[in-house]
Amino acid sequence: MRARWICLWCALIACDDNARGPSKDAAPEAIADASVLDAAEAGPADDAVPDASSPTLTTRGRHLLEAIAKNSPDLATDMLFPRDGYSIARDDKDPAKAWDTKLKPAFERAIGKLNKRIKGVDRAVFVSLDLGRQIVRMSPKKKAWREALWRVKHSSLSFTIDGRAQKIDIAEMVAYRGNWYVTSLR
Repeated sequence: MRARWICLWCALIACDDNARGPSKDAAPEAIADASVLDAAEAGPADDAVPDASSPTLTTRGRHLLEAIAKNSPDLATDMLFPRDGYSIARDDKDPAKAWDTKLKPAFERAIGKLNKRIKGVDRAVFVSLDLGRQIVRMSPKKKAWREALWRVKHSSLSFTIDGRAQKIDIAEMVAYRGNWYVTSLR
């Protein structure tokens, strides 16, 4: 947050050649410049809701289905909330340890259970990954998240097996740095 204000301040000063303060016309450009600088520094801001239909989310959804089909959680590590991001965003005594002992093992167990539960999943063909209907902004709380993040429950991974449509309910996804990540698969 501090870096954002510094970037904004520098951009506002740079817009005024005579050091008299920015003109009314220059202020929106300065704010846009500050946003670009901040995005380059730390990735997209978490203020905006990430795109629900981005090509990267679709690709990562394919990886999740492939991981379930092959019972190999390593194929979908790009869908799991990243360990470094979890360590930064989570308010916990030792967030990295919590990721290692709770989040990642739960994700791996869920993939294994889904592989066993869905008959013929090895022949599954990806259709879409759709976010749930109600996207909510979570405010920072003690023992929860340090940052205000977006959360959505009941997203669905749609696929077909031998032409029959099926869905997997994803319990919870959280947006971090412009992408949606699974925090609870089942």
